[in-house]
Amino acid sequence: MRLKYLDLIKWIALIAMVIDHLRFLNPSASQFDVWCYSIGRVAYPLFLFLMAHYFYRSRAQQNSLSSDQRYIKNLVIYAFLSEIPYRLYFHDSNSLNIFPSLILCFVLLYAYVRQPKYNQIYFFIPILIILVLHQTAFSIQYDVLGVYAILCFYLAFVNRKLIFLPILASISLNLYLVFNLSEGFSSILNYNLWRMNLPFTLLLIIVIFLSYFGLDRKINFKIFQVNKWAYLFYPAHLLILLFIQKIF
Repeated sequence: MRLKYLDLIKWIALIAMVIDHLRFLNPSASQFDVWCYSIGRVAYPLFLFLMAHYFYRSRAQQNSLSSDQRYIKNLVIYAFLSEIPYRLYFHDSNSLNIFPSLILCFVLLYAYVRQPKYNQIYFFIPILIILVLHQTAFSIQYDVLGVYAILCFYLAFVNRKLIFLPILASISLNLYLVFNLSEGFSSILNYNLWRMNLPFTLLLIIVIFLSYFGLDRKINFKIFQVNKWAYLFYPAHLLILLFIQKIF
């Protein structure tokens, strides 16, 4: 049975992602950019939530192998398809598009859920790949923290009492970017950064909390289903934003 609530989460994640990317249409230090950036921090944790939920609900399914193969195949295909639009729109970025981060999340969670005998080996694969990438001109988005955070999201599905884990992971991802993109971690004592980021950190906590405890809620209004087209949405929306950027 399809859960409307998951489609709602997907829509929130996609909209938050687009809002985040709007700030690159005309990069500046305006208040608009601050709002776009802060709202955009909701997107990645929700993507982790959705992946963790997939593994949780399919952990006992007999046909999980075929669905796993489709899942990782889509991530890999669109990682390649998205890199050129990503590179054109974020031309100063030294990171890859978001899909490589999600691919490593998938590998880690696949080992933990499907191959527990080998999870000690798989556990270090993302770290090794990230270290290799750091020797090149590129890195993955959210770095090591963004990959291993997926375990926090999964464990909260196994035991809802562990809801604090994805909340702490989401806050950590948010603060990691805020301070790392400002003046490095030396800015951690910057009061204005904390004050500016606090409202959106609270918003992130509320969204993650409701994401877990809203799964059993019945939604009576119609929600347009988010299917495989969501993979194509990522490179497509970047191309649209790039077109708008060039016009204006």
